[in-house]
Amino acid sequence: MQKSMFKYLVPTLVIPLIFLGAGCTEVAPDVVDEIQEEVVVVSLELVDGAYALNTEEASVEWSASKKVGAEHFGTINVTTGEVVVEGGVVTGGAVVIDMSTIVSLDLPEDSRGGLQEHLMSADFFNVEAFPVASFTITGGSVLEGIEDANYRLDGSMTIKGESVEMSVPVMLEVEEGEISLAGEMEIDRTKFGITYGSGSFFDNLGDAVINDVFGLTLALEFESGETENLLGEIIEEVTEGDEGEEGEEKGEDDHGEEAEEDME
Repeated sequence: MQKSMFKYLVPTLVIPLIFLGAGCTEVAPDVVDEIQEEVVVVSLELVDGAYALNTEEASVEWSASKKVGAEHFGTINVTTGEVVVEGGVVTGGAVVIDMSTIVSLDLPEDSRGGLQEHLMSADFFNVEAFPVASFTITGGSVLEGIEDANYRLDGSMTIKGESVEMSVPVMLEVEEGEISLAGEMEIDRTKFGITYGSGSFFDNLGDAVINDVFGLTLALEFESGETENLLGEIIEEVTEGDEGEEGEEKGEDDHGEEAEEDME
């Protein structure tokens, strides 16, 4: 996968956790105090309120690969989102992704259309029936001892009307009424009924096997102010859709012949 993607969706920000190695014999007291103060600030600077996603600054990159050979990566657009803070911790929120904006950046512009269309077809994300996906946040907590992550977001990822609970480690930064989140998610597509070209479901695919896990790299900024009151509305929107028997059967019957061509 383009470098990596996620075991925990979605959105490298704040103050990295600093570890004192066993080989260090002495550390100046003022340095220790500064380190401790920085860690505490991360957990206390969250101001209660609702924060709306700044879509102009939002970045979501995806990556996927075959078991042997091709790797693909690109971008996808976030349409709206919010984060809710209560009692100094993240208690809710949501991020909505426009599945019709899948772009492959590893291929030349004049030859990426086939892959993009296939990813949006019933074999994969069935964008016609399920135009959006989302990550709904149900809570959060401070993390310690995790490289490049100081906060954990708990919630559920919804793709093609299927919701899967997951936790995402992120770097969280707070500054002047803004919350920034950055992290990586690794998503097992088969948990959302996307089995095309999967070696977990089909035999004799050879080099056509497409890895079950794809990644999302998130960089999101939320600003204090009015939100669109997404909670609840998002869940209804992303779970609506009618794949149709034809599209569902096609996804089950095709064992990877097209996948081999698209992922070369």
